[in-house]
Amino acid sequence: MKPFPQKCGNFSCGDSDLDDFFLNEAHNFEGQLLGKTFCFVEKEKTENIVCAFTLANVSVKNKEIPDEAKKVLRKNFPRPKRARKEYPAVLLGRIGVSQKYCRRGIGTQVLDMLKQYFRYEIKSACRFLVVDAYNNDDTLRFYENNGFLFVFPEEDEKKFLKKNALETRLMVFDLISV
Repeated sequence: MKPFPQKCGNFSCGDSDLDDFFLNEAHNFEGQLLGKTFCFVEKEKTENIVCAFTLANVSVKNKEIPDEAKKVLRKNFPRPKRARKEYPAVLLGRIGVSQKYCRRGIGTQVLDMLKQYFRYEIKSACRFLVVDAYNNDDTLRFYENNGFLFVFPEEDEKKFLKKNALETRLMVFDLISV
């Protein structure tokens, strides 16, 4: 895992929104202390980025979790800790795998590495990995296959956000399960 380079050459994950973020906005986010972008590179050609991702600190707020989801998310909490107002979390803000490496399990490897890192190596408390996943079948299935759960049923999320359609879906992974 390396810091994201100032010039990232020909990196493209094939999604114009993600590509624009990594090429034009990632360093500004970092400069404003809003997120930190990292990457994995080819072993032999370290200028070739295999995958890039951005992390930020967030919290899962108890009052924003529907009662149904609270049961799922808090099932592993000791009873006195279930009433906390919020739980420490890390947001996986953006993740993109180079088109050259798509469909090789790189995204899953990155998630597995992050789960291990935040469960065992990070020096600060972190209970959940959170993602605001693009609301399309492939992306949602990817996160579900990697153990992420929806925070809201879709209709409840629309009501909560006061939107008719959702571009993204809020999902979490409980690091205690690692």
